[in-house]
Amino acid sequence: MELQYCTITGADNETDPARLAETSVRRPFVEWGISYNPTNDIIPRRPTQEWVRRFLDKCPHVNKAIHLSNYHYDHGDVQAVSDFANGNEAIFRAIADFDRVQLNFFHLPQETVDRLAEPLREQVGRVIKEFPNKQFILQDNERSRNLIPLFDDLPSENIAYLFDSSGGQGRDTDHWRAPYPDRLCGYAGGWGPANIVRKIESLLKTAPQRCKIWADLETNVRTKDNQLDLDHYVVCVLDYIHRMACGSQRDASPRLQVRQVPQKLEAA
Repeated sequence: MELQYCTITGADNETDPARLAETSVRRPFVEWGISYNPTNDIIPRRPTQEWVRRFLDKCPHVNKAIHLSNYHYDHGDVQAVSDFANGNEAIFRAIADFDRVQLNFFHLPQETVDRLAEPLREQVGRVIKEFPNKQFILQDNERSRNLIPLFDDLPSENIAYLFDSSGGQGRDTDHWRAPYPDRLCGYAGGWGPANIVRKIESLLKTAPQRCKIWADLETNVRTKDNQLDLDHYVVCVLDYIHRMACGSQRDASPRLQVRQVPQKLEAA
């Protein structure tokens, strides 16, 4: 099994982008998941537009994904998934510099997901034509049961599925669905320093030996005051994965591999 990415979501204005760049050099399989905030209002886990500009400047060669959601905050509502489905050009500009785009619809009413299904498929196809290397991440759960089949005809390298039955709540689980044979699949649900080894071991029993997957972390790599903990939790998780992969490489049939240093990082 190859771990393509360990996605760490939730960097915000309290996070130094230079630290993210440094971490990526040491552990090139890390991906930074940035939750879209179209404003310069300070929202935990959702960095401002000014911060994103600094992040892109400091981290041009790292693995990065932008996460689009509909949500409410103190000063109003953000309708990023709906805006994307409706062809909002500001959204298209926002996703241009990211390798992957995650569409979050777990907390949307079922009727909203169903109504957006066809427009989302149309806009994803439009973006793939313009950016053929961009990958879209779709949450695969009960809310998306009518939406997922619409994307079956798109190239396998452009569509990935995220299994997260807790809908971003970080609830622990060792009950994994087997990955689709022709799509990159990600797994979320309570990953953290205390259980990273156990969860990878359980995934190794579920996933075929030659498959590629990614792990998605957010809640359990934060401090009690809701800060992304780069000094302890994040580095602990990444180092555990690195050590497991290094140990596996000494086996005749290695069970866990990680993404190697991409040329874009070596040249940076």
